[in-house]
Amino acid sequence: MVATHARNSVSVQLDESLDYFVGQGGSGLIGFQDRLGVSVVLGDPLCAPRESRQLVMDFLASRPRARSRALFASASAELTACAAELGCSALKVGEEAVFDLDRYSFDGGSMKRLRHHEGRARRNGVEVVNIPSSDMPSHPLAERVDGLIAAWLSAHAIGPLGFLLALRSLHEPGKVGKRVFVAQLEGEPIALLTAVPLPAANGVYLEDYVRGPEVPDGTAEVLFHEACNDLRARGYGYVSLGTAPLAGLSPDRTREHRLARWALRTTFDRVSWPYDFKSLRAFKARFHPTRWVPKYLVYERPFTLRSATALALAYLPLTDLCSRTTGLRRSGRGLHHPAGRRSHDVTTSPC
Repeated sequence: MVATHARNSVSVQLDESLDYFVGQGGSGLIGFQDRLGVSVVLGDPLCAPRESRQLVMDFLASRPRARSRALFASASAELTACAAELGCSALKVGEEAVFDLDRYSFDGGSMKRLRHHEGRARRNGVEVVNIPSSDMPSHPLAERVDGLIAAWLSAHAIGPLGFLLALRSLHEPGKVGKRVFVAQLEGEPIALLTAVPLPAANGVYLEDYVRGPEVPDGTAEVLFHEACNDLRARGYGYVSLGTAPLAGLSPDRTREHRLARWALRTTFDRVSWPYDFKSLRAFKARFHPTRWVPKYLVYERPFTLRSATALALAYLPLTDLCSRTTGLRRSGRGLHHPAGRRSHDVTTSPC
């Protein structure tokens, strides 16, 4: 289903940790998790475009409406238009960094800084190994790459993340064509970037970027440039670095959207969130995307604090969220944490 119908980049994150609603006759799938009575859906439905409206309608009708709500995280503009016909609301909640490979390169004056950092890393000896995901279990670097990931998880100590931010396995048989770009220094893995194809859209989602504690300046640029060159040669039309959450929010004076925006900012920005959203967008922007694609939160009315909390729990586990809210104090500006932690160099694509 992913290979046939995935167009939204987050659709490649569907895995066995989710529940699934199956359309009539197997026409499509909707992957979701229930949080506090709210069904949090990951991206768009997996189905042919002509089946999308009916699949969403059947999904909404399948749940006990009196005590349940549904929301679609990181939804496309196409789903937004479809959902509006079903009486749902939509709020722009971020922008996806997209690079059209037929016109993207590291040439030109605007790319001077990228070329500088890339050249510096290459002069320091950084090299890239391009490994098909299917080869990872038996690859000579497999054990050391696992060690790199384990070291990163240990160093950041933010606990296992929710299903929208979970670090994915390097070898996923269902993701045909997935590749792992491993940066090495003197034969030792120091960083990696994973690339998952979206065949239905002729694109590639750069899913996870993991780096060791000490990497030469420019390592990210080397990995990204190598990935773009390889994927262009394979005939793909674009790559995506994923969504920058809360980027490009447009003003909306309706009461409902004011509440949704306030709830999102309070939940995600002030309850010790592990990602610095501004820095995350800056990381994506420094590669100069050819376009920013809007992403939306589509939800059944009304949007409540329970909806916002359920969405937060799709990113952070309940135990972690509870520990982070210990010691919260109230003020006229909302919730604050006395010592919030930030981390933004984990993954290219938190949404």
